[in-house]
Amino acid sequence: MLPEIINERQSAFIEGRHFFQSVVTANEAIDEARRCKKRCLVFKVDYEKAYELVSWEFLLYMLKHMCFCEKWL
Repeated sequence: MLPEIINERQSAFIEGRHFFQSVVTANEAIDEARRCKKRCLVFKVDYEKAYELVSWEFLLYMLKHMCFCEKWL
């Protein structure tokens, strides 16, 4: 069930995946844009703030909607 929920590109907070992979991927994308002289938009997400602003009501709604048992909630 988790592979259906968590995209394979999710690189942080998943066992066996590391946040640093996101940094490497971003650098590769920027290098590619420079090399090919393509326009590129880059923005930085403050992960700490993103997790501070979790809508717990929405998260619980989605977990229930995806049939997670009460133990997970």
